[in-house]
Amino acid sequence: MKSVFLGLSLSFLVVGCQPKPYSNLNAKTQSIKTHPPRKVAKGTTQPRSQAPSPAKRDTSPTQVAQLTGKPGERSKAPKIRKIQKTKPKPPPRKREPTVRKLTFAVVGDAMSHPRHIKSSYNKDCKCYNFEETFRFVKPYIQKVDVAIANLETTLPGPKGGYTGFPFFGAPDAFSQALKQTGFDVLITANNHIYDKKLAGMFRTLDVLDKQGFQHVGAYRSKKENQRKRYIVIKKNNFNIALLAYTSHVNFYHSIKDLKPFHVNKIKWDDIFNDLKALNKRTDIDMVMASMHCWPEYKNQPHPYQVRRVKWLHKAGVDMILGHHPHVLQPLDMFRVRDQFKRTKDRFVAYSLGNFVSSMRGFYTSGSIILLFTLEKRKQSDGTWSTHLTKVDYVPIWMHRTYNRKTRKWSYLVLPTKDFEDNDHDDVKLPKKVHRRMMQYQRFVHRHLRKGIRNIRRMLKKSSKKAKQP
Repeated sequence: MKSVFLGLSLSFLVVGCQPKPYSNLNAKTQSIKTHPPRKVAKGTTQPRSQAPSPAKRDTSPTQVAQLTGKPGERSKAPKIRKIQKTKPKPPPRKREPTVRKLTFAVVGDAMSHPRHIKSSYNKDCKCYNFEETFRFVKPYIQKVDVAIANLETTLPGPKGGYTGFPFFGAPDAFSQALKQTGFDVLITANNHIYDKKLAGMFRTLDVLDKQGFQHVGAYRSKKENQRKRYIVIKKNNFNIALLAYTSHVNFYHSIKDLKPFHVNKIKWDDIFNDLKALNKRTDIDMVMASMHCWPEYKNQPHPYQVRRVKWLHKAGVDMILGHHPHVLQPLDMFRVRDQFKRTKDRFVAYSLGNFVSSMRGFYTSGSIILLFTLEKRKQSDGTWSTHLTKVDYVPIWMHRTYNRKTRKWSYLVLPTKDFEDNDHDDVKLPKKVHRRMMQYQRFVHRHLRKGIRNIRRMLKKSSKKAKQP
């Protein structure tokens, strides 16, 4: 009975806990009356429902004191630091320089005589090495940007033969030594370029190409002559044009196969036309010309030289480099207006003498390394103007000694100022040789004094004008 009673009571409780039906809820929602929207007259706006105003902040002294700890002061809201996104800084722009410089070293005739060739032969390797000859002038050549020499010999190879005057022919190691010394450009327009006929001349140009030289003055074909009538030396954003001419070619043998386009000969009408064609180019900064002519073994320029130099300046040449006399002649500068109506200071080295040779005369045993600097300055209108800003020189002496033990001659090109005290570690000069070399150094300073003074005075004036805004 007790179990029946408990079951009835539990069922009653379950029934009583059931939720009320949804009908009552629907009845309540239906009883809510919905009012139609109020009509608003034209020109008026329906008022928005106002939100309840927030509770006023208690600013009583007691409340302030509780918040700040100081009576009568309001609490300050904490400052929120804004996180700024740091942008990476762009790399600094490289400013274009307003002044550019280009340094040059120019020497005279590089010749090879039989004694010099024999002394450079090494029996161990059965080869030639001329680098010892130039080791003392090498630092001066390698300091500059561009070095130029006049190659007054040929490179005919073993079949052509290695000989001296009148048919000059040197081993390939001769020009390779010039390359190792630091020379960049070789001039081939001279009277000895045809000494080994066309085969020797063509091989010379082939060897120079392989060794990485720029060369000007002699050519293998008419097309090459038209293409390389002049060369452009490109360095440090400079474009320097170099032309080369010779007065003649030696004709000790037949020259029937030599054509006019093989060598640039001095024909004034052709030079005038070359300069006119060159003036059409707007990228050329300066024009140089190598002139292989003038009387030999004269320390002073012939009046004919002076007249022709002025003619070349008026035709448009900025710098003249003279060769062939085998002795040093003065340097000078003139202010000339050329055929293109440009007035400039124009330079001339009448003759740079011998750089290396076996000539034994006092004046043929020495010369100079001509050093000069070109400056390219940006003008206010954005254009660039190029000027010669510095001219200097280093006297050199060709030292030859005979070694009785090895039975060989030793050839060294010496900068005279490095051997003034004759206390060099490697070379000890005999007293007579040292006295003669110092005598030549004094001659060079006297010989070039007048021209150098004039050049420096004119350069000083032109540099002031160039720096004016």
